[in-house]
Amino acid sequence: MTHPNFQRANVTVRDEPRYNEIILDHATQTSSCALSVAPCASILSVEMSTDGDASSEIGWLLDNDVNIINMSFGHWYVNELGSYTSLSAYLDSIVRNNWVTIVGSAGNRGREDGLVTPPNGYNNITVGNCTNSGIRNPGSSYKEIEEAFQINFPNLVAPGTDIVIPNYSGSLSGTSFSAPLVAGAAALLMQAEPDLITYPENVMTILMASTQRISSYATTVGFNDEIGVGMLNIANALEAIDNRRQFGVTEDHVGNFVSTQSVYLRAGQRIRIAFASIVNVTSAANPRLVTNYDLYLYAPTGSPVLRSQTQYNNEFTDYFVPLTGMYEIKILQAGEKQTSQIDFGSYTYFVQ
Repeated sequence: MTHPNFQRANVTVRDEPRYNEIILDHATQTSSCALSVAPCASILSVEMSTDGDASSEIGWLLDNDVNIINMSFGHWYVNELGSYTSLSAYLDSIVRNNWVTIVGSAGNRGREDGLVTPPNGYNNITVGNCTNSGIRNPGSSYKEIEEAFQINFPNLVAPGTDIVIPNYSGSLSGTSFSAPLVAGAAALLMQAEPDLITYPENVMTILMASTQRISSYATTVGFNDEIGVGMLNIANALEAIDNRRQFGVTEDHVGNFVSTQSVYLRAGQRIRIAFASIVNVTSAANPRLVTNYDLYLYAPTGSPVLRSQTQYNNEFTDYFVPLTGMYEIKILQAGEKQTSQIDFGSYTYFVQ
């Protein structure tokens, strides 16, 4: 709290009799990254306990009206790397039931071990590390898509290579510094549109749809294994705020479109569309209660030109427009509804 980077910041640290918070440079550095993006945001700082349970820490944050939780940490138990754990399920339930946006670092173990936990959740935004030009840092963890895993990771990447933080010597690298840049961007979105505070699915799709397209990793449909859908672009994200749509599904409409949005596009433009649904997770033992929704883009001719059809809770398309006219974004409920709870979905488009 006495560090010069926080002289003008509103910082609250959990420092209670039962919890003597340890001063760590890592916490100061990651918080500095978040404040560099969103200098008007308030910082809540809580130290993770060694048992990795996180419930008391999350509870304290919720008691203090947290809107965004940044997790620049991971669990290094080898048998849990890249796995969906009880903590993953707990954090997913926090997003679903408390409407908090959670951002997590992907980890720094490259491909060898996959991602670290707990960012391995359906409802979290997982961030990888790239250079300023969008090239994945070799150490940035990613999980190649496997049918049994059912989660796309990372969602996106942000600069985390050779980061220079004021009042620290040298430079730092790691997904720990990429994640708070995305958390700071989420804070800016909420500052611009306070309604987003209680719509984490909107925040996720805005950030994904507005990413900078990196040609060497670009995909027309779906996620790239290494960098997700692209590199964080805050200016684009702020521009895309008004291009978001949300919907709720209370009953089964399998085989039918549950949401449609018309968009006028000119030949030569590019439209990037991201979809996400909030998964109603019950437990780590039975985590894959994911209703299958697919994302379609229809041309003015009435024919589908792109479709993203995965089993995951997020979809992505990137389309170069050859024909001027009115296009339609459609969300199809491709599979049976998996729980009796409402399915909350969101999609955002960004036009360049």
